[in-house]
Amino acid sequence: MKPIALTDREREALKRDRRARIWTGVWKANGISMPTINALLRARIDSNRRLLRLSRQALKEIEGVGDVRLKEIEAYRKQFEEEAQQ
Repeated sequence: MKPIALTDREREALKRDRRARIWTGVWKANGISMPTINALLRARIDSNRRLLRLSRQALKEIEGVGDVRLKEIEAYRKQFEEEAQQ
C-alpha cells in the first residue's frame, strides 16, 4: 500500500481544523455563542492566544462581530484578566 503524503498546505489545514474543534468546545463551554465562534473561526482566530492578543478595534473589524458579540468576547477575556490578578 502506498503511503499518503500530505502537502504543507493540507497539513496546515488539518492543524487549523483540529485547533478549531478544540477551541470551539472551550469557548462554547465558557459562554461564547456559536455565531461568535463561527465569526472568529472565519477570521482564522483558532486559538486562545490569538483571541486574547487582539485589540478591541481589531475585534470590531472582524466580519460578523458586532456589539453583542464583542461583549461576549470581552466578558470571556475579562475572566483571564481576573485570573492573572489573583
